[in-house]
Amino acid sequence: MLTIVEKLLFLLLSAGSLYLAQRYFRQTLQVINRGEGELAIDHMPQRMWRALEVTVSQRTVLKTRRGTSVMHLFVVWGFLF
Repeated sequence: MLTIVEKLLFLLLSAGSLYLAQRYFRQTLQVINRGEGELAIDHMPQRMWRALEVTVSQRTVLKTRRGTSVMHLFVVWGFLF
């Protein structure tokens, strides 16, 4: 069982964490809203498939600097699998 001090510290740290997360998300939303145009959500299944394909194959990274790209490929695969 936690002591009163530990409970209060937990509540204080949780509240601080929630405040900072809300502040960060608000700043991110402001940056996104500064952009021009609208968010493109057309052809979503095709876009999601292409994102998955590029992530797994690392096709765009492998176009330049072969040695570095191959090392990057193994790092990404290590995190994915």
